[in-house]
Amino acid sequence: MSEPTALQPPENRWEQEQPARPTRLSVAGVRHSPERAEIARLWHTIPAFAEAARKNLLPRTFSRYPLRTAARPASVTARFFQFTALAFLVTLAPSVAQAQYARPTPRPNPTLRRANDLIHRQEPINVSPRLLERLTPDKARIRVSISKQRAYLLLGDEVVIDSPISSGKRARPTPTGSFHVLEKDKGHHSSVYGDFRDGAGRIVRRGVSSRIDSAPSGTHFVGAEMTWFMRLTDDGVGMHVGFLPGYAASHGCIRMPSAAAEMFFNHVKVGTPVVVAD
Repeated sequence: MSEPTALQPPENRWEQEQPARPTRLSVAGVRHSPERAEIARLWHTIPAFAEAARKNLLPRTFSRYPLRTAARPASVTARFFQFTALAFLVTLAPSVAQAQYARPTPRPNPTLRRANDLIHRQEPINVSPRLLERLTPDKARIRVSISKQRAYLLLGDEVVIDSPISSGKRARPTPTGSFHVLEKDKGHHSSVYGDFRDGAGRIVRRGVSSRIDSAPSGTHFVGAEMTWFMRLTDDGVGMHVGFLPGYAASHGCIRMPSAAAEMFFNHVKVGTPVVVAD
């Protein structure tokens, strides 16, 4: 019968009681043995151990087991403060985020202006009396600027009359190029644009086209007035009295103020050159 095995010394009891731990990999891929893992675990208990020693919570003689037991209260306290700090941060986070990423104050809606306020006020008629006395139909010529919405009656290179106009809108632009006055008619009426009127002369439909619209039963077409008409093309484009809203708005003709149209009419003749440019 064999002799009894001698008791292991106290310093070897820890390794015998602990089960074998498999070797594992760290995040960086470095292999760690069970001994190194135990050292790392004990390293994290050092702050709790120091706190317990400061408060005289540890016995005079202790092994690794009292160390682990004594570290528990400090660990629970530390976790309590960790959770308290986390709850405080969670509570504070919305106010901080709101202060950093606060929504901008919305701008007030702009005040809408009336349509009449948006109409460009054109410069009035400018007449040179000195040049007007010298002007004759044989020496006169006309130049129209679409971009400036102005018409000029010229004597050589000098401007005798400078008048605002309203040329053709984008859908029906005024043709550009060199023309001549083909016809002069003081009381001209359009053969294309006008109104449908009944037998009593009352307007049934306003602003119609005889080429497109059909007259209702009992009505007839009456062409729009084009006083002081000066024809430029065979298609009916000419210069005459009309409404000036401050921009290009006609069906192709060149609208003018009544006073300017009359002066142009009286100082040109059939055959007077007319240049219409952008």
